[in-house]
Amino acid sequence: MLAEALKEHQQRQAAEKIYDDRLRRETESKLNALADSLADTVNVGVASAFASEQAIEAETKRLQAGIMTYQKQTKMWLGKIAEVNDALKELGDIQTWSQAIERDMKDICLVIEKVHGVGSDS
Repeated sequence: MLAEALKEHQQRQAAEKIYDDRLRRETESKLNALADSLADTVNVGVASAFASEQAIEAETKRLQAGIMTYQKQTKMWLGKIAEVNDALKELGDIQTWSQAIERDMKDICLVIEKVHGVGSDS
């Protein structure tokens, strides 16, 4: 009887150990699946952030290239405007020069007229 009780107890312990081992394996499996699922969720977020970062970097490079082009065009236009300003100054100088020559020519004509007596009744 005692031997039977001991045998029964040992069988129950063996059955419980098998049950506990099965539960431990199932729990480990489910925890691993949960960990994998969480890691996948985090990885999706990380991958999305990485893709966004790459897109931002590409857009930044495109904008920098556009800015460089704009700067070159701006410098070119500033140069053209400076050339136009210089040309206008030269035109002003030519106008002043031609007015000075015209005055000088009038003075010369007056002197020649006075020397030859043109315009006088003498």
